[in-house]
Amino acid sequence: MTLGEQVLEFEKEVSDEDFVNEEKENILNLTTLEEVKDYYMDHRGWRDDNSFVDTLMCLLIDLKE
Repeated sequence: MTLGEQVLEFEKEVSDEDFVNEEKENILNLTTLEEVKDYYMDHRGWRDDNSFVDTLMCLLIDLKE
């Protein structure tokens, strides 16, 4: 499973189906952990929300393993 596919599976758990379908191409194009971090921090605007930052850090740890 590619990194993008793993992130897509995560996204299916936390977002509604319409949003997942809208973002599917962007998510599947993610190839590095840095891109995943940038996607959520900047594109999704999670940088200023501590609850989302914690979720992102857990995701990145899981993906690293």
